[in-house]
Amino acid sequence: MNRSGRIASLGSAAIAFVSPARAQSAANPERIAYFGQTHQHTSRSLDAYIIGNTLAGPDDAYKYSMGEPIKHPAANYMMKITRPLDFQGVTDHSEYAGMLRLANDPTSPISKLPIAAKLKAKTPEEVNKVFQFLARSIAKQQRLKELTDPKVAGSVWSQNNAIADKYYKPGKFTTFCSYEWTSMPNNQNMHRNVFLWDVLRQRLRRPS
Repeated sequence: MNRSGRIASLGSAAIAFVSPARAQSAANPERIAYFGQTHQHTSRSLDAYIIGNTLAGPDDAYKYSMGEPIKHPAANYMMKITRPLDFQGVTDHSEYAGMLRLANDPTSPISKLPIAAKLKAKTPEEVNKVFQFLARSIAKQQRLKELTDPKVAGSVWSQNNAIADKYYKPGKFTTFCSYEWTSMPNNQNMHRNVFLWDVLRQRLRRPS
């Protein structure tokens, strides 16, 4: 990750401290309740992909929260939120983010890696087998080097940040550069949502 730094825990969330970003709109002096989503997975998360979301990505998550209609990733019908949200954080699992989807995409270079053969699945049985394979490697802290190489994992992370920046509308809709830290040695610890402090401080200091 190129936006990194020391981590500070805040409840169930962790916030990474880095450099400031760009200027925002004027502060709102009123006490107004804002509604949004700080825990959302897309097809880039291992669990979401396994249970059927093989298509909807971060773009779709932001569009949906902004009130735009999107296609249901599994049932193939259009859906639209009743009232748009004020803010959104896409928190895909950090471990193997996007790798399962890319391994099953024949146009992706990831699908050409030797490890991709173990990640390709079509039937429910094959999908469950792949999930167990990846989840076991996370729990035992035996990470698959081909999928955690910075050049591979970093490309997905950079895309996630770019998409968050794309949908940020000062004064109208706030997005966060975020993810879910999923490290769980021996299945003994809770997960944590992580929000990058440079973006969080910049966008929340002066509420949108």
